[in-house]
Amino acid sequence: MSVPFLHLAFIAVLALAWALVQRLRPAVTRPWLAPVAATTIAAVAAALGVVPWLGEYRLTAFGFFLLMAFVVAWQIAAARRATLSDRQLIDVVLIALVAGVVGARTRFVWENWHVIAHDHAGSPRPWLETLTIAADFDGGGMVWYGGLFLAGLAVSAYVHRHRLGFWAMADLVAPAVLAGLAVGRLGCWFNGCCHGAPTDLPWGVHRAGHEHPIHPTQLYEAGAVAVLVIALLVAERRLERPGVLAALACIGYGAWRFINEGLRGDHHAGARTAFFGLADLSTSQATSIYLAAGGVLLLAVALARRPSPPTPAR
Repeated sequence: MSVPFLHLAFIAVLALAWALVQRLRPAVTRPWLAPVAATTIAAVAAALGVVPWLGEYRLTAFGFFLLMAFVVAWQIAAARRATLSDRQLIDVVLIALVAGVVGARTRFVWENWHVIAHDHAGSPRPWLETLTIAADFDGGGMVWYGGLFLAGLAVSAYVHRHRLGFWAMADLVAPAVLAGLAVGRLGCWFNGCCHGAPTDLPWGVHRAGHEHPIHPTQLYEAGAVAVLVIALLVAERRLERPGVLAALACIGYGAWRFINEGLRGDHHAGARTAFFGLADLSTSQATSIYLAAGGVLLLAVALARRPSPPTPAR
């Protein structure tokens, strides 16, 4: 189902102009200036034909589960937020939402740039058509690790600026992010992306466009990550040092994702890399190794830190 709306390129110009005007003239002085100036700039760009006015948005199961993933992550974080205020929680969720979607789509576009920037005959597409295809996140085509990386950087910058405590925030965010991923993979299942390789196992599934049964890798991931989240929340009661929970999340998911990537059937030459010359891995398998290794390092640092003294009773 498609619905007409402002084109993504128009919205991008509007958002960039708004941010720029807001930066030059803070909203506390003239709050009406930023929206008026940004709308004018975007309208002029559309009138000159630089960007189109309208486009179409597809309402898909993938988009629905993507939204539900952030809702679930938000609720889990809200239930465990400790001293985090309502405003700070909203800020963290919105930052993670925007940065996560942009990062996930950006990495997919980077890995598949030749296909996106060229038509079936190999000829370069017009830049506006390339931009439209690159921004079509609702149709599927995201790399979760790209979203994790950019959202992690953005949230870390927010945490540092407001001095919220990196270790406590990492423990708060880790289970919420993984729970959101478990829900989001259901969207991949309905969309048909991130599918598995052919298999003769009895639980192989028949999907459109595939001659033989394939591994339901999307469902594997949804189930395995859900179990990991439950295990982390149960183990949290016995973990006394901040950062250990986040470290275990990195190790657990990195190990699982490496295994599940080996069952995927949607890889192509552009999405593979030689890992230090030792093996030909998918880019996500290589990233999984880095994530798990980072988790081990984080665990070592968390265990080596001196625990905070207990707060005296009053």
